[in-house]
Amino acid sequence: MSQEAHVFGSHRLSMSGNVSLLEPKGAMNGEEARAIVNTVQSWIPNDKPCYLLFDGANLSSLSPDGRKAFVEWIQRRSAPEYVSYFNISFAVSTLLFLMLNAARLFGRTPDARTFGTEAEARAWLASLGAVSGG
Repeated sequence: MSQEAHVFGSHRLSMSGNVSLLEPKGAMNGEEARAIVNTVQSWIPNDKPCYLLFDGANLSSLSPDGRKAFVEWIQRRSAPEYVSYFNISFAVSTLLFLMLNAARLFGRTPDARTFGTEAEARAWLASLGAVSGG
């Protein structure tokens, strides 16, 4: 399977097989979040499961407009989303918890888990059917 990568400001998004890897760096605004969502949508149809690895090591903040972009994307999808977080701080963990609760209010909740390492995060996604290409 092919590999693709895009950069949005200081944030990197790549796709390998059917797994997307988001590596944000610094603050993420709404425009960047919408561009990321649009790219993921171009890679993964709404009726196919979405497998997302999220490396939170360098994310400092996500604007309200950015949070809104991600929540609205979750609402539009018809297939499940599996999000595997790793390297996240307590502050980012709290932010993600609030975003997932907002999605839940609208009837959609991704299956999201937090892991200590990227290997653990990838293993969980693989157990759900994710295939990393090479």
